[in-house]
Amino acid sequence: MPELFFETARQCLLINGAPAPDLRYRAAHNETFGVWITAPDGCLPIGITLRTVHGVLQPHPRVRICDYGNGQYRVRANFCKIADFLPPVPYLQSCATIDKVTHYLTCYRQGGYALTIETATETHTLHTPAELSDVRLRCNRVGNCQMIVIRADCGRRKYLAILLYDGDYRPLMDTLCDAIETRDDCLILTDDIDDMTQHRIVRTLRYEAGCYKETDRRVICRRPASCADELLCYQFCESLHCGDLTLCRDLCDRTLQNMDYRAYFGDFVEICECPQYRPHRIGLCYACPNGDLQVRYFDFTIRNGLIHSIARYIEER
Repeated sequence: MPELFFETARQCLLINGAPAPDLRYRAAHNETFGVWITAPDGCLPIGITLRTVHGVLQPHPRVRICDYGNGQYRVRANFCKIADFLPPVPYLQSCATIDKVTHYLTCYRQGGYALTIETATETHTLHTPAELSDVRLRCNRVGNCQMIVIRADCGRRKYLAILLYDGDYRPLMDTLCDAIETRDDCLILTDDIDDMTQHRIVRTLRYEAGCYKETDRRVICRRPASCADELLCYQFCESLHCGDLTLCRDLCDRTLQNMDYRAYFGDFVEICECPQYRPHRIGLCYACPNGDLQVRYFDFTIRNGLIHSIARYIEER
């Protein structure tokens, strides 16, 4: 029988009108059931119908499903924010002129946060993750186009947006990172990862043929790579996820030194815990075309403080 685990934080969960205090529901092999989830502040509640067909939970656009295998699913609600019908409230404005064209920047609140860049004839809007401060607007000439660069502080992080303008705005980049540096015609973006070794990813991007291309990528460990044997598989997967293949090899013994880790594990999006804990078994989440997640399990063998072997574990349904 399919078993569903609902991620609803402090919200109330009802299944077929009855409370589910443990946030779980064991569905029949073929069943249609109603789900109602109260919403956090500023969002709309969810009232949907889910179905299981031959023991498989069917996708739904209002939830993101993570399939753990063996009939176990994690269900995460996709809450919609309540629209704010009040007019936008500007909180910061700036402008810059190049080639007799003035670009006006307005940051505003309206339900969420956004900014608008505009000329006398064209307008483009970008949604920002939070309120911006210390906004800097710069315009450069690049070939036959104008390049518009917007930099700002966003909480403890840095916001960067780059657009090309040739009568119309064309966005090139819209990102949030921990540090931004410009050097000649390159951008250097730094991201600090909160994992066991506190990885730092430093990417160098160069503008070529109308877009920014990554020309260099360095991964730095800010904390020594030492942990208990029980955590080696997690440290390995964290390192692989951020591209630190050197540390991956350091965590393995000579039997795995020549292994193509990326080809074997593929492009996973996150690391998850197994519903039933097994020593040295880890679950990796892979994105499905519809946006849901599929979990694959891997068993690690540890010898003398190093990873000796890795094997895919496939559960029987």
